[in-house]
Amino acid sequence: MDRLIEHWNGVAELARGLQLDEVGSLRVGAIESCMESAIAGSVRRFQQRKPRVACQIVTGNTDQLAHSLLGDELDFAVCGEPPESSGFYFEPLYREHTILVADHNHPLARRDSVNFEEILGYPVTAGGRTCLYHMQFAKHLARYKESPLLLNTVNRISSIPYFIRGTLAVGVVLESTPLIPEVARLNVRLDLPRIPVGFLQARKQIFAAESSARLLQRIIQEDLGQEGRVGAG
Repeated sequence: MDRLIEHWNGVAELARGLQLDEVGSLRVGAIESCMESAIAGSVRRFQQRKPRVACQIVTGNTDQLAHSLLGDELDFAVCGEPPESSGFYFEPLYREHTILVADHNHPLARRDSVNFEEILGYPVTAGGRTCLYHMQFAKHLARYKESPLLLNTVNRISSIPYFIRGTLAVGVVLESTPLIPEVARLNVRLDLPRIPVGFLQARKQIFAAESSARLLQRIIQEDLGQEGRVGAG
């Protein structure tokens, strides 16, 4: 009996050693708004626990990441919920809010309150046309007879403040987008629903509770919580 117990103790020790020395790779996608903060820190923490698991990280909008998941190019992504979601499992974590910004010398930036209709008299710069928040904003524009003077698009949302700096353009960004000193948020009421952001994976993809993928997801969730995002609505 003692030899049997000793044998199984040895097996358990070997299993623990193999877990610590796990070799492999994870392919993870994320939207830009959480890449440089939460995702970067989470990957560093993960690789302290799993030093032999390589991480392949891709940035894109929800539409791009969803296509990559269906093409088996990613294991999971941190993004919004795609409009056609039947092929996915989505676990919401927090919600993003769309805001309007402009150069701090812009006529509307000096106002305590701005009506949305006033925005339409200026050029507007928003994210790429396949971004969820761009599609949501475009649907909101359809309620008005007037159109913006121009509607420019910039795929990299964090670059929009740089494009509108020193101009009369109004930028459409997410609340989490870092703003440069020359750009300020406009005090305008924008009745758009908040956009859920969370873990997206192909429905056929199932991760065991003890898998590296689930470990990284737990770390990402913890880091988003420390930023005050998880649970924010």
